[in-house]
Amino acid sequence: MELVRYIHLNPVRAKVVSKPEEYRWSGHLSYLGRGRDDLLDQDCILEQFSRSLPIARQKYQAFVLEGVDGGLMRRDIMK
Repeated sequence: MELVRYIHLNPVRAKVVSKPEEYRWSGHLSYLGRGRDDLLDQDCILEQFSRSLPIARQKYQAFVLEGVDGGLMRRDIMK
C-alpha cells in the first residue's frame, strides 16, 4: 500500500502538481473511478480498503492524501 501511495504522490512531492489527481500520467484517477479502468488491475489495491467499491475509493483517496504531509517518505521506507 505504501508503494502505491509513494508512486501516486511522487508528482506532488516533486512539485509538478499540487494534488495527485492533477497528474494525468498516473493511474491515480483510475483508482478513484475517474480515469480509464482498462489499463490496470485496481481490485487488488481497492479490496484492501473495502469490499464496497465506492467506500474503497473513498478510503483509498484518504489514504493517499494522508501521505501528502504525513505518511512514510522514501527515507522512512529505507530504514
